Amino acid sequence: MMINESHKGFEELMQWARGFQTAKIFLVACDLEVFSHLTFPATALDLAERLQVNARSLEMVLNALTAMGLLQKDGEAFRNGELAEQYLVAGHENYRGAIFKHLHHTWEGWSDLGPVVATGRPRDIDPARWVEAHDEARDEEIEDFIRGMEAVARDQVAAVLAQLDLADVNHLLDLGGGPGTYAINFVKHYPQLRATIFDLPLPISIAQENIRRHGVGDRVQTLAGNFLNDEIGQNYDFIWMANILHSHSDAQSQFLIRKAAGALVPGGRLAVVDFFLNDDGYTPMSAALFGVHMLAVTLRKATFPPLMAGLR
Repeated sequence: MMINESHKGFEELMQWARGFQTAKIFLVACDLEVFSHLTFPATALDLAERLQVNARSLEMVLNALTAMGLLQKDGEAFRNGELAEQYLVAGHENYRGAIFKHLHHTWEGWSDLGPVVATGRPRDIDPARWVEAHDEARDEEIEDFIRGMEAVARDQVAAVLAQLDLADVNHLLDLGGGPGTYAINFVKHYPQLRATIFDLPLPISIAQENIRRHGVGDRVQTLAGNFLNDEIGQNYDFIWMANILHSHSDAQSQFLIRKAAGALVPGGRLAVVDFFLNDDGYTPMSAALFGVHMLAVTLRKATFPPLMAGLR
């Protein structure tokens, strides 16, 4: 449809309003592992048999994915486009599907954003909707989250190492370190460094798997526990806290900062990475949007200025 130049702003609004359509199509495809089956061409009927889904419905989704540029179509056969082949094929080194599965787990919470805004609190605590109530518990969902965070951290670690000088650090704590991506890369970059990863038991099991895979078991150890309740160790030269404060209340965040500071040697350093808002309350955009995400899917506040975390 041709858009009158004077109504381009309306078209932009329509793109925002329809954004859920492409998002849902993409996320359902990730859940079904459609892209993992399309490294080589396949018809909708063949793929439907493999995935055990309705062929007609799947073909409509595949055509939409083709229109979105994620698939290519030749006659009746579909195959991955360049982007899908690079990031969405399970088992490939650059696979990022886990983070999209995690985001899809939060869809129901986003659907209830209106009532949450109206009341200031969740409408209910249906385990299918709220991250805290999930059986976070359902190990498959937690693992999708941890694997997703692993991919995100792997993409960011080079930029972190370019800005972070650990040459004088002997023992580092990666607090809430999840799969251990940062700690493992830190010790590989700094030969004098030892690291401890602290997190809940399931993330620690993934971290241990990664430690073995990278061959750094002599320099990276793990501690399983709840950092709000359990001892995190002492006498660290440096403590790294990446993306854990936004999952906790203001009071809990301030408690964690104090607890971490108390675990440092005199002159030790603490680094916090998170979705912090600037003083204007709306920049950067990523933090503003993430704040609404946390509002929709958790019972927590989500993003805040550094002052509220006890960092100023």
